[in-house]
Amino acid sequence: MAGSGKTTVCDHLELCGYKKILVGKLAGDFIYSNENDKIFYDRAVLQEAGNRIVYNGLCNKFGDYLIECASYFDNAVFDGLRLADTLSFMKLRSEIISIYVDCDYENMVNRIVNRDCVSKEEAVNILSLPIETCVKDAKQICDYVYKNTCGIDEMLSNIDKYLLSRGVRLDKFIA
Repeated sequence: MAGSGKTTVCDHLELCGYKKILVGKLAGDFIYSNENDKIFYDRAVLQEAGNRIVYNGLCNKFGDYLIECASYFDNAVFDGLRLADTLSFMKLRSEIISIYVDCDYENMVNRIVNRDCVSKEEAVNILSLPIETCVKDAKQICDYVYKNTCGIDEMLSNIDKYLLSRGVRLDKFIA
């Protein structure tokens, strides 16, 4: 969910040599690729793109698109994959490790307020968007659920330990 720490994990993996792929941007490209006008990808537009993917039954097709985008890199990390159906499909089609970064609600609200320079009410509204509430479904199918209750250094150390415990570095990681 927004403010849980997933982008921090993705930034860390990017520093370790992984190509960071912004799923929201790709969702916008996927949905609006045939539009004639240039579209500014703000939160509302990306929210609508995610909704269209779900409501038009395009989760599998979007999963294929993400796998194709990642295939150009030796190792990639997807930042912001929130659609459980797309994640399930991708796990069937590609060798991936999925990590769910979880955080208590109050910390997420505070992080969004500080990160996005919005009011507490706006942060609560962000966390109540349909795309955010469907993230909980993705939690059920992830390989690893990390409860982010500590500082950044400890979180990244714990994520690294988990990845090393897997024994084999796989081609694709999702956070």
